[in-house]
Amino acid sequence: MISNDLIISKTLSLTSYAGAEGSIVIDVPRKKACYLIGVRIVRASGTATTYQLRLGEAATWTNGDINEFYTGTLTAVGTKTWEVLAQPVPFVADATGKIYYRLDVDAGADNVVAIKFYFLMASGA
Repeated sequence: MISNDLIISKTLSLTSYAGAEGSIVIDVPRKKACYLIGVRIVRASGTATTYQLRLGEAATWTNGDINEFYTGTLTAVGTKTWEVLAQPVPFVADATGKIYYRLDVDAGADNVVAIKFYFLMASGA
């Protein structure tokens, strides 16, 4: 049984999002090891036809490098993503207790997106 005080959710709302604005910071409580256990994404409006979520452990990372710890499925707009991961994805926040996300969109600078992350704190964190 997982204690509820170990599960953390973070919600982000993006407007006028083009996907090329760089990474946005998420503060992870306790600045310790965590697991990503689920993600929900809804793109409400905009010109993009696909999106893909990526998460990294460093402020400066590129798609596919060693600091990228999660790559979501390329998803068609209009499809709500509710991904409960079969295996939790481990990561360690950077020295300031942060992780970084990038939502790659294929078009437009007018995309409105809501993302909700679910994290599990590692035991003893």
